Amino acid sequence: MNHLVSIIMPAFNAESRIEESVHSLQRQIYQSFELIIVDDGSTDKTGLLCDLLSDEYGNVKVLHQDNAGPGKAREKGVQIAEGDIIAFVDSDDYLSEETLQILVSKIDETDADIIQFGYKMVDNNGSVISDNPLQECIYESRRDAYHYFITQKNCTNFLWNKVYKHTLFHSIEWPGIFYSEDYVVLAQLY
Repeated sequence: MNHLVSIIMPAFNAESRIEESVHSLQRQIYQSFELIIVDDGSTDKTGLLCDLLSDEYGNVKVLHQDNAGPGKAREKGVQIAEGDIIAFVDSDDYLSEETLQILVSKIDETDADIIQFGYKMVDNNGSVISDNPLQECIYESRRDAYHYFITQKNCTNFLWNKVYKHTLFHSIEWPGIFYSEDYVVLAQLY
């Protein structure tokens, strides 16, 4: 378990929630990670907060760009990522302390290209709105993985509830769209 994880967070007008999200990431048991925050042309104090968080934590890098959407922000993060494992989080996401440790262990155990995990939706008070677990299974072929992705059987079309081997991103084309870019990228990854 000697992997560097590159966590990429696009941020747009996220001043009310980004600090709590970054603090939750810093509480990870598995500490071999870099956090790349891409300020996507925010018009509030998000950019300033990102810079302050980078000053506070040595493993946080910040990029600022004109507003181009979350897909282009993720692409820019992947381009500078140094880790052999890529993860995505949104600026309002929180991870339990053992998340990275479990995921990196699963990659070592299975040598999987993509590991997907369940998630919980919470309201602003932290109360669980919905619990979305996924059954543990291994897809042995690209065809099976793609089939489950397309049919959404025990699979999601989000980039943020998965970790990926960095090598998968070498030939990905990131769409210049603001919505559903996850689906376009995942279809290529699978």
